[in-house]
Amino acid sequence: MVTKDKFIRIGGWAFMLTASIMFALFFSAKIDDGRFKFTATYQAVDTFFWILFPILIGLGYRALQSHYQNRLSWLGEFSLLAGIVTAIVGFISAATVLVLQVDILFWHLKLFIFLSSTITMMLFGIDSLRGRYLPRWNFTPFGAGFVYVLGIFFQLTTQKRPWGPTPFDPSIDNGPLVFAIGIFLIGYMLQQEGKSSGEAS
Repeated sequence: MVTKDKFIRIGGWAFMLTASIMFALFFSAKIDDGRFKFTATYQAVDTFFWILFPILIGLGYRALQSHYQNRLSWLGEFSLLAGIVTAIVGFISAATVLVLQVDILFWHLKLFIFLSSTITMMLFGIDSLRGRYLPRWNFTPFGAGFVYVLGIFFQLTTQKRPWGPTPFDPSIDNGPLVFAIGIFLIGYMLQQEGKSSGEAS
């Protein structure tokens, strides 16, 4: 039986696993002057990750919702619920597009999945700064989402790429890397808090 404390720890590990895969993809994309990201190995791992990403992010958001449900404001509740819903929609859409093998739609879907995740994390971060219910580093959720969202805003307003960048485009000032660091730290805190709650009970 999965208790609440165990589920919170699972959500923490889900965030940390997501961040670890993002680190691997981000840095491997720079191997051999960026040519490695065009290999079949990188493309296969990248495709698998974007199927897995909504599941892991959804688990992490649900763990945050479960753990902090009594301390969230309406903004915190809305942001986490939106994160869970978009994760479910993202997974179904990604799986469908992959089965249909529509590459151009998959490219845009990756952008939607990641942008929605960063926006919801940023909104949750605003509530975290208000309520200060994380054990430490309450600025982390906001910072994790804000950097990428700001990068997208500048990309679209300057019209350097009207259709928007890819999630790991270096032109957005390493926003995905900041997001990965942020969710790794949040996942670590969730995992530790779930462990402490379990030992106390």
